[in-house]
Amino acid sequence: MNPTQALVAIWLNVDAENHEEFRKWHNCEHSTDRMDGPGFRVGYRYNAVDAGANHNILCTFEGDTLSAFESDYYKESRDNPSPWTRECMAFIKNAERAVYSLQVSIGEPHRYDAPYVYMVSPNPETEEMKEEMIAWYREEHLERLYEVEGMTRGRVYQLETAATGGATAEAEIQETTRSARRIIAIYDMEDPTIPTTDAWEEAAYGTSRSAAMRPNLKNAVRETWWLDFVKWKRG
Repeated sequence: MNPTQALVAIWLNVDAENHEEFRKWHNCEHSTDRMDGPGFRVGYRYNAVDAGANHNILCTFEGDTLSAFESDYYKESRDNPSPWTRECMAFIKNAERAVYSLQVSIGEPHRYDAPYVYMVSPNPETEEMKEEMIAWYREEHLERLYEVEGMTRGRVYQLETAATGGATAEAEIQETTRSARRIIAIYDMEDPTIPTTDAWEEAAYGTSRSAAMRPNLKNAVRETWWLDFVKWKRG
């Protein structure tokens, strides 16, 4: 199976009293509506492991290419939400959304989806630093982390501002802001504690190149998520 080349990520908050209705809508209507779009392959929903995280839910949809998030179908869907969508999107607070393109990956999806993902969102200050950071992931960093036991896949994406798009009816209901996360690194994991281990620390920063890069990661957002729902497109 060829890896998907694009991803839309939505970070959001839903209060406890609305969480069950939100999950039901996302499972039964919203994910199907999205997966019916051309080029969509899989959608995930995660809950935050840390109760103090900035967002308590992460939703991602992966597309074969960026065109999945630029199709007439997708734009029409985002501009014409159903009554149930309007109701449940009104539960959403502090939504943050962006479209990304895959820059480097390692490992293949297993026969089951990983129960956890660890996401690191660096904030490189310049375009030059962004390119240097992606090269570091490609040439050294991702491979070293992949060797840590329990880490089953790694991917690095860069922000695609044009594909992220502008205002839509859905974005207005959710009061969505465009994410400023210029890079996201997603690690599929068997255990949420892996990033706290000595093995991870050594793999992450145990070379001179990684040690030199470390100060540029000081403002990175680090989040651990557990898998709540997944829907694959068959065929």
